[in-house]
Amino acid sequence: MRRTFLIWLFLLICAAFAVTGGVTYWQFRRHASQQAEELISARLHDLMDLMDYTRTSVQRLMSINDESALARTRAMAEIVSLNPAVLGDQELLQGLCNDLGAEQAAITDEHGVIVASVPASYRGFDITADKASAEFIDCIRENRRPEFDEYFATNMASVAILAHRSILENGKRYDIPDFRKEEDRKLWENDTLTPFW
Repeated sequence: MRRTFLIWLFLLICAAFAVTGGVTYWQFRRHASQQAEELISARLHDLMDLMDYTRTSVQRLMSINDESALARTRAMAEIVSLNPAVLGDQELLQGLCNDLGAEQAAITDEHGVIVASVPASYRGFDITADKASAEFIDCIRENRRPEFDEYFATNMASVAILAHRSILENGKRYDIPDFRKEEDRKLWENDTLTPFW
């Protein structure tokens, strides 16, 4: 009888140990899963903040770069207007480009023909020979935006991109955004899906 009692006691202790171990394992696993989710969520939040900061920094750098390029262009124009002889001296023009931090330069006459350039091989090229180039020159002369601007080009490209996306989603319909509108730009600004693999 005592032996039977000890066997049952042993089995009961083993069962209690197994149940306690199982409950403990489940609790630890659940706690670890919650901590992992919280950590991943915090990391994702940090990553999103970093991406926003990076996006803002890149936009600021692009703005500074654009302003710098415009300032260098204006400086070059001022120097040429004060000393037109620069256009006839390739070495002097190259030195001027170096001083302004410009890798290339092309100065055109009133008809759009390049009269001086770095590199010199661009000299004589008529940039108005192409319709798009002629439109570009006219926009500069008339201080106006081209008809085929970044919004028009983006809208044209979005037709193909959204058609591709529609195919991937079994013919889902998409409205073509008008990126001239702020609300359309906001709607798509964080879209990262690309048809290019």
